[in-house]
Amino acid sequence: MVGREEWLDIQEAWRRGASISELARSTGRDRKTIRRLLREGPPGPRAPRRVVSKLDGYREYLIERLLGPDKVTNAEVLFDEIRARGYTGGRSILWEFLRPLRPLVEDRATVRFETPPGRQAQVDWGVFKKRAHRTVQGFVLTLGWSRASYLDFTNTQALAAFLRCHEAAFHYLGGVPEEILYDRAKTVWLRDDARGDPVFHPGLLDFAQHYGYRPRLCHARRPQTKGKVENGVGYVKKNFWPRVVDYGEAGDLAGPARSWLDETANVRIHGTTGERPVDRLPRERLQPVAEIPPYRALVLERRRVAKDCFVSYAGSWYSVPADYAGREVWVRQTETQLVISDGMRVLAEHPLASRRCERQVIREHFQGLAARRDRRLHWEAAQALARAAAGAPRPMLIGPEVEKRSLAVYEQLA
Repeated sequence: MVGREEWLDIQEAWRRGASISELARSTGRDRKTIRRLLREGPPGPRAPRRVVSKLDGYREYLIERLLGPDKVTNAEVLFDEIRARGYTGGRSILWEFLRPLRPLVEDRATVRFETPPGRQAQVDWGVFKKRAHRTVQGFVLTLGWSRASYLDFTNTQALAAFLRCHEAAFHYLGGVPEEILYDRAKTVWLRDDARGDPVFHPGLLDFAQHYGYRPRLCHARRPQTKGKVENGVGYVKKNFWPRVVDYGEAGDLAGPARSWLDETANVRIHGTTGERPVDRLPRERLQPVAEIPPYRALVLERRRVAKDCFVSYAGSWYSVPADYAGREVWVRQTETQLVISDGMRVLAEHPLASRRCERQVIREHFQGLAARRDRRLHWEAAQALARAAAGAPRPMLIGPEVEKRSLAVYEQLA
């Protein structure tokens, strides 16, 4: 029989991040016993008689789903899964079973985890600004095993710039990892489907298939799950950014960033690995990138034109012909331009905005509005003439009623 002290030791080790296998080895007990102790709570002098539940045959499966690599805690998703396996009970029993286990699963999510060589990279953005200078976006990619990093700067976090930074990182690091872990940015994740699985941006999926890696999402509201790159962004802010004195555009920072990577970031002794990232990088065994052609597919995004004939993109507005107000169009960013089309023909080509909240205007786009107003006036005038030709009565002024008298009355007064 398991004593209360042993149960408390097992619970404490579990909260610190020990796995069920480690607890079984350290206590000499079977793994099923460890799971039962974590599930049923502390032992008492007289354990109450266990009531048979419709959930009994699915407890082991639920534990595995909670502790597996995906760590599924959504009750609706788990309910659908066990129903497909034959569960006939209700949701309330499942919720009561999951409630005490969720805090333990969340505690385990903060435990540091290491990935084998070549398995994973993590990506994140940082926002940087010097006084009296424009804001720039810092792209950071960190390899999980070697901790080798790549740093780049852009004026926007739009998908085209996001993918260009990926390509540059792959060539700088010498290859592509098996998977890349992302935050829930709009260029990565669109929504979750009915089962709770992520729906990735089609542009990112096409890029990932081209380079042969698998995109993954970190847990919602849990930045610790991509702590390597979170620490990397913080390291850039503390170590690289104070060295920046002056810049005009984001492109001016490419040279200093590359020098900093080669001379500081990737040649320092890393606090976790105890080795230099540049020395561990050859052992990452990344997928070779030299044989993969550059990604040239069109990165298109669907946008709706506002009533004022502007479409929003990357924090700025670009004009569209007036006939497309309220309709959807495709936008594509190139190196220097934003191209707007309806799928069949190009509607506008604007230079990229140099700052946020800027409006790029082509005056010819608004001629349609003036023509539309003129057509309305002509139509109203034509309707008025048609009514007059048809003999429609003229409008009469109506005033207060007055008493009517014969003219003889006024003659007598005279």
